[in-house]
Amino acid sequence: MKKMSMLLILFASAVVLGQELKGKIENYEKGTFFSLRNLGERVVKNIEVDTTGTFNTGKIDLSDGYYILRKNNEMIYLYLKNDDDLTISFDAKDLINTVAFSGKGAKINQYLIDKRKLFIERKKDTEKFYKVGENKYSEQIKILNEEVKNMLMSKKLDDSFVGKELENLKYDYLLDLYSYENLQKFYFGKIVTPSESYLKPLKDINYDDEYLFNTIPAYKSLAGLKWKKAIEKAEDIEEMDLLFRSIKTGALKLDVLLSFYYGISKTPKKSEEYYKLIKAYVTHKEFLKEAKKLYENVKKTKEGKTSPNFEFNDINGKIVKLTDFKGKYVFIDVWATWCLPCLQQIPYIKKLEEKYHGKNIVFIGISVDKKDKYALWKETLESKKMKGIQLFADNSFQSKFIESYSITSIPRFILISPEGKIVNPNMHKPSDERTEEVLDELLK
Repeated sequence: MKKMSMLLILFASAVVLGQELKGKIENYEKGTFFSLRNLGERVVKNIEVDTTGTFNTGKIDLSDGYYILRKNNEMIYLYLKNDDDLTISFDAKDLINTVAFSGKGAKINQYLIDKRKLFIERKKDTEKFYKVGENKYSEQIKILNEEVKNMLMSKKLDDSFVGKELENLKYDYLLDLYSYENLQKFYFGKIVTPSESYLKPLKDINYDDEYLFNTIPAYKSLAGLKWKKAIEKAEDIEEMDLLFRSIKTGALKLDVLLSFYYGISKTPKKSEEYYKLIKAYVTHKEFLKEAKKLYENVKKTKEGKTSPNFEFNDINGKIVKLTDFKGKYVFIDVWATWCLPCLQQIPYIKKLEEKYHGKNIVFIGISVDKKDKYALWKETLESKKMKGIQLFADNSFQSKFIESYSITSIPRFILISPEGKIVNPNMHKPSDERTEEVLDELLK
C-alpha cells in the first residue's frame, strides 16, 4: 500500500449539479487538503473548505467517466456524468464504511462502493483466498467476478455505464489473475511460476493502450503493474531503461516513472538503478532532491548499520524510545488503520507474539496515521486486541524515524539486533514462512 502525501481529496456531504460540487464535511479537520482527481491522479479541482466544513467548487468541466475521490491515504472511485445531481455523505474519519449517495447518479456510485466492500470481504482472509494453488485461486476469482457482474446487472443502471463497467470488470478479473504470482510472494514469501494454461487469458492483452489506461480503472492498475514488474525483474539498468523507453502511452510512462521513486526503498538491491533512472528522466528539482534524500537514507539503513532511534508516545501517552530495548531483538511493524494489507497481517503478528513470548524479542507497532486518526487508532488497537508495544508516530510519514528508513509504502517490517544494529531493514512479513525460520535461528 503506497504513501500518498501531497495526493489528496475529499468531502463528506456534497452535491454534484452538472459540473458543480458542493458540500459539508462531517468531522472536518481544519487544514485537511481535499481534491478531485482523474484516473491519472491529476487534480481536476482542489477543494477549498471553510472553517465550518462547507465548500463550493464552482463549475467544473467534467466529461462522463470514472474519477478518484481522495482524502489523505483514503480514496474511492466515483463515476460522474455531466447531468448528475448527486449527494455524497460520509464521516471524514471513516470514508469507506460511511459513504452513502442520493440523487441522480446515486445508484451507480452506490454500486461502486458495494463492489469495493464485496471485494474486501471476499479477500480479507488471506490464507483462504490466496494461499491456494493456481486452479483453486482461478476458480475463486471467477466466482467473485461473476458475483459482481450479477450485482451490476441487477441494479438496472444506465446502459453507457454498464458497458464501461463490464469492461472494467473484465480487467478486474485479469488483474487478479496476473497478481497471483506477486501476491504469493507478497503475503507468504513463496516463489511460484504459473502454468501456461493459467496465463493464457493474459497472452493477447495490449498493455500499452492509451484509451483504456485513461478511462478504465482496472486496466490502468493492470498495465501499470505489468510494466513496473517487468522493469523490476530486468537484469541491469540498460534493460530497465530500454523497457521504460518502449512505453508509448504518456500517462502510463509517467505512472511508471513515479514508481521508480518508491522502488528506491522497496527494492534496496536496485535502489541505485532506480535513482539513476530518475536522474535521467526527471527535471523537477524538488522531486530530484527528495529522490536523492531517499536514496541516501537507504544507504544509511542497510543491514549491519546502527539503527536510527525513535521517540514516540504509546497508548497511555508515555514516551517510548528504541534505545529502551537494548539487549533484545526488536521486530517493528510500521502500519496504519487505513492500510488493508497492514490489517491483514495482524493475526500473523499475534501468532509470532504468542510463539516467541518469553524469548529475547519485543514486537513494536508504529502507526503512521495522521493525527486526525488518533481516536480510530486507539479503537483499532482495542477492537483487534492488538498486543505488543503500540506507538503513534509524531508526524506520520514525515516522522524522522520513518524518513530515516525511507518508508514510502506500508506495511513495512524492520528487525533490529540486541546491539541496535539493523538485521533486516525490509524484514519478511509475519505471514511469510521465512519470518519464523529467521527468528527461530536467532532466538534458539
